[in-house]
Amino acid sequence: SIAIGNSESSVATAHVENEPDHLLVLVHGIMGSPSDWIYFEAELKKRLGRNFLIYASSANTFSKTFGGIDVAGKRLAEEVKQVVEKTESLRKISFLAHSLG
Repeated sequence: SIAIGNSESSVATAHVENEPDHLLVLVHGIMGSPSDWIYFEAELKKRLGRNFLIYASSANTFSKTFGGIDVAGKRLAEEVKQVVEKTESLRKISFLAHSLG
C-alpha cells in the first residue's frame, strides 16, 4: 500500500476522536460493590454519550472498605491507573462517590 500525504495520522486521529476522552469513576460507599451503581451507570451512559468512559470501581468492595482511607485510596489509585493505561484517548478524570447509601 502507498501512504499519500498524512492519511495514516488522519485515520489515527479519527479513531481517537471516536474514543472516550473523559473517565468517570463511580466509587461506592461502605460495605458496597460496583453493583450499587447498576441503574445509575446505565442512566449516565445514556445521558453522557460515548465521550465518557464510565467505570464502577471494584477495588474496595465489601469488607475492604474497612481498611482505612489510606489503603483504600491506594487501591483505588492503582485501579484507575490501570484503566487509564488501557485507554489512550482519555484526557480528563472525574470521580462520583457516595458514602453510606
